[in-house]
Parts: sequence; structure tokens; C-alpha cells
Amino acid sequence: MFILYTITDNFAPQLSASIISVCENNKEVPSIHFYILGQGIKTQTEEKLQQIVSSYQRTMEIIQIDGFEDVFGNFDTTGWNKIVLSRLLIACFLPESVRRVLYL
Repeated sequence: MFILYTITDNFAPQLSASIISVCENNKEVPSIHFYILGQGIKTQTEEKLQQIVSSYQRTMEIIQIDGFEDVFGNFDTTGWNKIVLSRLLIACFLPESVRRVLYL
């Protein structure tokens, strides 16, 4: 199972809680791989997330997408963080081998 999140470093606590919930409630699933499209993810945050994922014997890949919003130009997100636009480019960031992903 492939699961995808898009976050900035500010949302790491919420991401951690979500990853723990997915892992705790899907113990029977043989394989879960988390993709995280991140903007400004700090090394310390990445290490903490990796510890959580590894403790459940799951895998994770953080894909830094700093600057992705340049594709959209001056786009008004009506107050939302611009990271919400990254979901429109998911196919550009994930490996071609990923045919289906659950976006949370």
C-alpha cells in the first residue's frame, strides 16, 4: 500500500499522528510505504518521522519539492499554504511504478 502526504515542516506533529494511526490500524497489511511531498522539511523532522515509520517496520520516502509553486505563478490559494497545490503535480514526483496511491 502506498500512502501520500503533502506537508511543510510546521505540520510534522499532525503527520506523525496520522502515520501512527495508519500503522496501528493496518497491522495486517504486509507492506506500507509512505511518500511525503515536503516543503522545508528539516533534517531533525525527517529523522523523527523515519524513527516512527521504522518502529512499525514500514518504509518512507520524503521528496523535497521546494519551489514547486513556481509552476503555478501568482496563484491565489485564499489563505491556504501553497503546499496544497502540490497535489496537482503528484504524478510528476512519484515513481512511474506507483500506479495507485492513497492521498491523506
